[in-house]
Amino acid sequence: MASRSLVILLCLGVFALALVVTASTVEIDEETSIQDSVAVDDVEEIAKSMGKKKTPKKHKGGKKHKGGKKQKGGKKHKGGKNPQGSKGKKVLWGALVGSQFTGSQAPSDWNAVKKFEKKNAGGKKVTALHHGGSWYSRTGCGGYCEFDSVGLGNIVKNKALPVYSWGSSSDTNPEQFLNAAIASGQQRDYIVRWANAAKAFGHKFLLVPMWEMNGDWYPWSPKSGGATGSAADYVNAYRYIYNIVRKEVGATNVLFGWVPNVDPTGEWARTSGYSLQSMYPGNAYVDWVGMDGYNGNVPPLGYVSFTQLFGSTYKQLVKFAKKKPVFIQEVGCTETGGSKSKWIKSMFADLPKHFPKIQMVLWYDRADPGPGDHTDWSIESSKKSSKAFKAGIKSSRY
Repeated sequence: MASRSLVILLCLGVFALALVVTASTVEIDEETSIQDSVAVDDVEEIAKSMGKKKTPKKHKGGKKHKGGKKQKGGKKHKGGKNPQGSKGKKVLWGALVGSQFTGSQAPSDWNAVKKFEKKNAGGKKVTALHHGGSWYSRTGCGGYCEFDSVGLGNIVKNKALPVYSWGSSSDTNPEQFLNAAIASGQQRDYIVRWANAAKAFGHKFLLVPMWEMNGDWYPWSPKSGGATGSAADYVNAYRYIYNIVRKEVGATNVLFGWVPNVDPTGEWARTSGYSLQSMYPGNAYVDWVGMDGYNGNVPPLGYVSFTQLFGSTYKQLVKFAKKKPVFIQEVGCTETGGSKSKWIKSMFADLPKHFPKIQMVLWYDRADPGPGDHTDWSIESSKKSSKAFKAGIKSSRY
């Protein structure tokens, strides 16, 4: 994981998931494709197996409850709002769990997840788990990093949705992995091989290629230098990957996610000259849209609330990526500069109020250097923080 420079002025999340693996002109106003219904149906399907709210059973004899009225608790909140969020759907939840619990990180060691659940959720089971890796690493993979069927299989075995961040990075001949090179077919054989393995895996999972593209810390980011190309090059590379995985190979079990970093003040867009929308592959290529963000107490914003951190980016996403499920792929908060426990409490309060389209939240539970060079992102960085998260996640909304 690469440290964030103190020059960075925003509370943004930058985490190089490539180190996580130890072995292994854009048309925006496209018509909404069938993928929209696929993604939404997937939320329903997963939530159903994770304890989705059931329809009240009929009394013996097939009759409805007296008067046919809803049971207590079935009414909407005052003002007609539903506490469950969008259409009362369950919100998937989980984390990227580090090695602090057992010495090994998830998903290879599921005991780490169990201890995370016990410590921070009172034993409540995660319904999604974040994992990730790079394309090529001599040290981590001995070359190309192949599809991690074992890691993702462990997640599915434990009845959670795998969320896999796939970074097109390499520690050898990196120019062959730049966006333009990918779109021109230089990595075609690898992508096809990986896609076939994903198809053979068979289980649904959310794949997030080349995330946080609006920053300047990853080689696929148009802002990280002229060599990486333009926003159009990024979009072309993303679409190339999608077309091989979904259309050519036919791995329909792979859902595609697109995840920028939060940009609370619009600074990243102004300095790079690229808006979020200019880097969006289009509705026909994306199933879920997400965000990464960290409250790192970094000037000039300082210690910001959850809504201040995610709000402006969320509003952009729901405007140009209409009907897409929204999720938070990474979120974290430091103990420095404010009360982390209160921040977590406000996060759970703000989610249904201000972010009704968010259908999954994943915490970054690893002690890696991030914004402001802080490392205390884990929920269990203090007893108060862990207690606050436990109180929030016990809601039937999750």
